[in-house]
Amino acid sequence: MAFVHGRNSVVLVNKFDLSQYFNEASISNSVETAETTAFGNAAKTYISGLKDGTISLSGMFEAANGASSIDKVISDALQVDDAVFTFAPERKTGGVAYSCIADPTSYEVSSSVSDLVSMSAELQSDKGIDRAIVLSGTSSSFATTLTTATTFDDPSYDYAISNKSGLVATLVAGSNTVTLTTGNTTNLAIGAILTVTSGAGAFGVGAVVQSIIDSTNFTTSVPHATAGSTTFSANTPSSGVNAVAYLHVTANANVGTATFTVWDSADNVSFTQIPNAGFTVVPASTTAVQRLEISAGQSIRRYVRARCVTSGAGSITYTITFARR
Repeated sequence: MAFVHGRNSVVLVNKFDLSQYFNEASISNSVETAETTAFGNAAKTYISGLKDGTISLSGMFEAANGASSIDKVISDALQVDDAVFTFAPERKTGGVAYSCIADPTSYEVSSSVSDLVSMSAELQSDKGIDRAIVLSGTSSSFATTLTTATTFDDPSYDYAISNKSGLVATLVAGSNTVTLTTGNTTNLAIGAILTVTSGAGAFGVGAVVQSIIDSTNFTTSVPHATAGSTTFSANTPSSGVNAVAYLHVTANANVGTATFTVWDSADNVSFTQIPNAGFTVVPASTTAVQRLEISAGQSIRRYVRARCVTSGAGSITYTITFARR
C-alpha cells in the first residue's frame, strides 16, 4: 500500500505556489442523480447527472502586500471568473493531482488573542474537478528535452480512439455489462456513443461506453433497456472534451521563451505531440497559467509525457497536470 503523508501536499492557484501558507486542503466531488423509479420496480433506480466539485483551504495569514502574498492572490481571485487551481497530495511527477477552473466563493481572515492570524477560502469548481496526473513540475531543468521527460503509463486506456461498427452482443435488461460475441474492445473509446443497427436488444437512453473490462467485455453508463441479441456501433463523439491539460509557471528566471507541449505514444518509444496540445509560448521572465481542452475526436494513446523547450538560459519552475475525460 502506498500511503501518502500530508506534509508534501502542493496547492497552486493561478501563477502562484501557495503551499507554504496552507496547512489543510480538501476537495469534494459529487454527481447529481435523477430518479427513474417506475411502477413495477422493486427498488428505487437512478441515473447519473451533472458533476460538481468544491474546494476548501485553510492556513496562515500573511501580512505582506506583495503580488504573491496569500491575501493578495485570494483577494484578486475573488474579483475574476475562473481561477485555475491544482491540489497535489504529494510533490512528485507521476503523482495524482486534482485540477480545475474554480470560482472563489468566500475568503475569511480570523484573529485570536492567543494564536496566529488564520485564513480560509472556499472555491466552487466550474466544469467539475479533474483527477489528473502530474506530468512534470518544480524543477529548474525538468523535461527540457523529450528524452528526459517522465512518462505516464495508463494501460486502462486503449492506444487510439476510432469508430467501430458491426459489434454484436446479447444484452441483458437492467445490466450495465456488454459481452461481445462479434468484435472486440480494441480501440473502443471511453465515452463512445452506442447505437443499435439491428436486433431485439436496446441500450438505455444516452448509453455510452463507461469502462473497458477486457478484450470482449465493457460497461455502459446506463443499464440496458431491452434484452436480446443486438448489432450495434460505437462512435466517438465529434464534439466535447477528451482530455484537459493545466500549466502553472510559478517562477521564471529564464532569459528566453518557454514552449510547453504534451506528447503521446503507443509503445513508449516513438512519441509525437498531441494535436492542439501546445500551450501558448511563455515569454522570458514571465509567470503564467493556462488550461487546454483536447477535443473528444482526438486520439490520445497509452503513454503520455510533457515537454518544455526553452530558448535561453535560466531556471523555470512549472507544473503540468493532465486528465483524461
